[in-house]
Amino acid sequence: MANSKRSTTGGLKKLAGKTFNVADKLLTGAGAVADAIGKVAPSVVDEGAKVIDAHLDKHKKDFKMPGLIDLPLAEAERVMHFYHLQYSLIQVTPAEKYAGRRANVVLDTTPKANAKVAPNSFVRAEYADEDTIEASRQLLASRHAEKKDGEGKQARAAAGARPDCRPPGDGHS
Repeated sequence: MANSKRSTTGGLKKLAGKTFNVADKLLTGAGAVADAIGKVAPSVVDEGAKVIDAHLDKHKKDFKMPGLIDLPLAEAERVMHFYHLQYSLIQVTPAEKYAGRRANVVLDTTPKANAKVAPNSFVRAEYADEDTIEASRQLLASRHAEKKDGEGKQARAAAGARPDCRPPGDGHS
């Protein structure tokens, strides 16, 4: 029994020695990796800082696009001049969605209000004149008339009458 204790103790000492040897090698390897990272990291951080600084310098004069929608055209032009924006006033074509809008005001812009823009950015401002608004109202009115006419045809069809035939008893047999 004393002999088996010695062999177990000797085996444990060998196992502990191997474990410490492996741990020492791991720590040495980790130290080498840490040294390499320590040498490379400052240059990576410096390059990253340079890129960020260049980006911030390029965009330091950026501002939020002012809201121009519903401004009269003359006022919108003054605002765009004030912010040193290049722009184009685009007259829209008649469409039902413009029927209820006012004439000669900004209807839409690209870029949209509150978007980040730089001085000298290009802005597209859309507007409609009196004729466009009137044509849009006519489009809307014609659509409503077609809708009412369609409803009348549907009502006659539901009642059993054919819309292209005369009702019975009109004197023509």
